[in-house]
Amino acid sequence: YDLSWQKYFMALSILPLTLFLFSFKISPQGINEQSDDQIKPSTKTAIKLGILFSFYVASEVLVSSRMVIYLKEIWKMPLDQASSYLSIFFFMLLAGRLLFAVIKVRFPLIYLLRGSVVATLIFYLLGMFVDPLFMAATGGTMSFFFPCGMTWLSTRYEKSSDALIATVMTFVGGVIVSMHYIVGTISDIYGLNISMLLGVFMLSVVLYFLQTEK
Repeated sequence: YDLSWQKYFMALSILPLTLFLFSFKISPQGINEQSDDQIKPSTKTAIKLGILFSFYVASEVLVSSRMVIYLKEIWKMPLDQASSYLSIFFFMLLAGRLLFAVIKVRFPLIYLLRGSVVATLIFYLLGMFVDPLFMAATGGTMSFFFPCGMTWLSTRYEKSSDALIATVMTFVGGVIVSMHYIVGTISDIYGLNISMLLGVFMLSVVLYFLQTEK
C-alpha cells in the first residue's frame, strides 16, 4: 500500500502500547518462589540443552531473516515472489504452532522433536538444491519444535527445569547474535549460498543431541 516503514511500524506498535497501558490496571500478582524440589542441573546437561535449543532457534531465524535475499540472489526471484515465499513460511509456522496447541500428542515428545528436525533438514536441503518452495515449507516442520521442546524439557528434567530454561534462553540470545555475524562474514567471503549451509550444520547438531536423549 506504499506506506513508509516508519508508518508501518508505528501502526504495529498500537497493539503492544495498548497492552502496556492495560497492564497498569492489573493488580500485582506477586512473585512465585522457586519450589523446594528444584535442583541445580549439571554443567554438561545445561550446556547440551543450551546448544540444542539455541541452534534450533538460530536455524529458524536464519531461514526467516535470509530467505528473501537468498531467493533473490541465488534463485533470481523477483522481490514480490520471494516475499510471498516468506509469507508462506510464517503462515505455516503459525498454523503448526496453533495446531499443536490444541491437539494432544499420544507418544513421547522426543520422537516428535526428532521428526521435526529430520523433516526440516530434508526440506531445507531440497529448498537449497531442488525447489525453494521446500524452504518455505520448513515453517511447518519447524513450527512445533520449540513449544513441544519446552514441554519435553520441563517433564524430562522436571527438578532442574527452572534453571535449565533460564540457561537455554541465555544461550539462545548469544547464539542468535553469533549466527548473524558468522552468516554475514561467510556471505562476504564465500557467498550467501555457502553461508546458508550453516543451517544444515546447526540442525545436524540439534539432531545429534536429541539422539543422545532417551
